[in-house]
Amino acid sequence: MPDVFVKKQILELNEKLNELFQVLGDYESMDLIYTTSMEKKRRLYTIRAKLLKGNVYPFAEYKFHTETDMDSKVLYLYNVVSDDRLKLIPELIKMVECSDCGSWSLYFYNSLKDKYARYVSYQYEIHDYEDTEKEVEGFFEKLNQL
Repeated sequence: MPDVFVKKQILELNEKLNELFQVLGDYESMDLIYTTSMEKKRRLYTIRAKLLKGNVYPFAEYKFHTETDMDSKVLYLYNVVSDDRLKLIPELIKMVECSDCGSWSLYFYNSLKDKYARYVSYQYEIHDYEDTEKEVEGFFEKLNQL
């Protein structure tokens, strides 16, 4: 391959990587949280959440107030100061309590087998998790059609 072509490809790759790092930097001030409950009093919501930060287990729990509701039992990237949030797709990443030992772990979608969504945890659990909900099955069928 000619040197000119290689240099051009590296420059293009570098530009794309810089764009990606800029987007990732926008999320640097956000925490990964798992909402456990929500209450509304007057026009203010009180959200209780687990803070998934570092390797501390059990996860720290805290509450905060916001004017906008949030779904319970869902993962979010959230900035408590600015109230910016990004709801993560539960069919792709989820927080699950182990039915055997009671520990909480993050599980990532791995594959769809025999109408079951298989999830893998790279955190605490050595075993996988299978989700049999019809919503999950429908989500991945739509995803495979794209």
